[in-house]
Amino acid sequence: NLMSSIFLAITCLFLNKVFRFFKITLLLRACLILLFIFNPMIILYGANGMSEIIAICFFVATIYYFLSYLKSGNTLFLIGTSASTSLAIMTRYEMAALVPMIIGILIVSRIRINKSKKINKKILKVTEGELLLYGIPVIFTISIWILANWAIMHNPFYFINSVYSNTSQSSQLLNQSSYYRNLSHNIPSSFLYVGQRVIVLFPSFILLVAILPEIYSEYFL
Repeated sequence: NLMSSIFLAITCLFLNKVFRFFKITLLLRACLILLFIFNPMIILYGANGMSEIIAICFFVATIYYFLSYLKSGNTLFLIGTSASTSLAIMTRYEMAALVPMIIGILIVSRIRINKSKKINKKILKVTEGELLLYGIPVIFTISIWILANWAIMHNPFYFINSVYSNTSQSSQLLNQSSYYRNLSHNIPSSFLYVGQRVIVLFPSFILLVAILPEIYSEYFL
């Protein structure tokens, strides 16, 4: 429980850094962070001693370090991005979704910076260096995790197919509830379900969606 509350506090610090990156005023930053803290699910995960808030913390840290790297080009921030991603994956394996996202943005950002629009050796070398600097620690971390599962549980993919895995937990939920069975392979109903839960559990999401176009046009166009 103490660990959860500490990581919630650290998450708020990184959120403040992200908001400062976008030059959001102190008053608005305070309001956004309070909205985050008093979200019902964050109150729960910030005190229940489970892994969710730790994963959120490393996720927000990854976003902060990556944005800082894109702005400054300082490789220390890219190292921080890689370390945060690795720790996020070690906390919850679904955080591996960060890896293709960041790799894709790195490649696209290099294409946009290249004003000549021609692929040359310099751009290729820089992009290759960025991908190696970001990717090698992440690959090493995932490899260690797989080897640990293999050594301890005699199954390298125990975290994917064990009774504690997402697949197992989801199948139990489907067996226990006809409501969730109706969502299976039903994309419109699934989107509606997610939308309802987001609005109820994350009301500030509406505010963030409203300001996203302005943020994108200001900093990324």
